[in-house]
Amino acid sequence: MIKICDKCNCINGERATYCRKCGAVIESEAVEEPKTETVKDTAFKPAESKAEPEVSNVQTNNTQETSYEKITYLPLGISIVSAMLILPLLVCFVLYSDTNTDNSSTDSTTETVEADFDKSAYETEETEPEVVIDITWADIEPVEDQQYSAGPVEVDLVVTYHDELLEEGVDYTVTFENNTSVGTADYCIYGNDETSFGTKTGSFNIICGDEICDDPANSGINTFVCRIYKNFTGNYPSLDVLTDFTHRLVAGELTGTAFVNEVMTVMDTSNSNEEFVAAFYRGVLAREGDPDGISYNASLIDGGMSREDLVNAIISTPGGEFDAICSGLGIALS
Repeated sequence: MIKICDKCNCINGERATYCRKCGAVIESEAVEEPKTETVKDTAFKPAESKAEPEVSNVQTNNTQETSYEKITYLPLGISIVSAMLILPLLVCFVLYSDTNTDNSSTDSTTETVEADFDKSAYETEETEPEVVIDITWADIEPVEDQQYSAGPVEVDLVVTYHDELLEEGVDYTVTFENNTSVGTADYCIYGNDETSFGTKTGSFNIICGDEICDDPANSGINTFVCRIYKNFTGNYPSLDVLTDFTHRLVAGELTGTAFVNEVMTVMDTSNSNEEFVAAFYRGVLAREGDPDGISYNASLIDGGMSREDLVNAIISTPGGEFDAICSGLGIALS
């Protein structure tokens, strides 16, 4: 016989007054203890009771279910907990194995690629960047006085940049102006737009050793003589010819018109009439002639007018271009 606690359904002895589990007072009558059959299979079945009193039927069933839960679900709970602990370990092991396998494959592939990769095909020679030179800040050594040589006077300039010597044609280019007669010649150096940029100008003197010609006040007359002589004859005057003409023009012994006519006695007569007229504009009038003017004056020569008569008809006009040039130089027109 047993007593079942009304509060926690715990099974107590026949004579128990208080529940041995929860300590509550047991008010239920003692009942016969149900018998259960032993189950040999892995799954347990609750035994059927031979006597099923009506009063304690619910309590008996609860007791049987409690016993079944304790017996059946305890191993199952342990198995689930074990599985929960073991499963992550298995997953980690599998992932670690796959990672090692992938790394091995990657390493072998990398070794193969590195063995086949020709680095030399992609390597380029390192070159120093080209220095950009600002010619504006270059230093140019002063040029000594140059001797007149009946032609263009050009000099080798010494150009440095931050104490480094520059090379003409490589680091810069130079041009000269007013360098064909006694007086002041000008030069300009400028960058090549690759390793240098900017410009810088300078000047030097061209002398002939004659006091009158070397006087800066007469440099314009020297240029006047050289320009007309070169365009009419094709050559620059020699030093003696230059000094003779300059002396006589400065002294007033020779007028502008007389000088032109004297030079025409030694002019080049092998050129065409159009070439002669073009040379006249450049030499005597110090400018390029317009195509219509050159053609018109050349046609006059072709029609029978002499070159001398054409020139004198143009330069002897008071107030004309040639008269203005002579006045600017301080020499008489005619």
